[in-house]
Amino acid sequence: AAALRGAAASDLPPPDSLAGIGAPTLILAWPRDRSHPVAVARTLADILPEATLHIADDDRAIQRWPDLVADFCAGPSGR
Repeated sequence: AAALRGAAASDLPPPDSLAGIGAPTLILAWPRDRSHPVAVARTLADILPEATLHIADDDRAIQRWPDLVADFCAGPSGR
């Protein structure tokens, strides 16, 4: 609970700092997550140069997340 309260009270780092992160990043979002708004996921996807964003519109899409993570972790040859 303390970690969630701390995260809620924190802002993202400045966009220019985030833009310097060159690591591949998988961003998974869904509209009903009140702790992690889709708007923030879209912002991160726009800023991070190696970001891949998936927005789940329903529970079936969320159930696909393990496969998305596995494909992402497999690297470019697995995608």
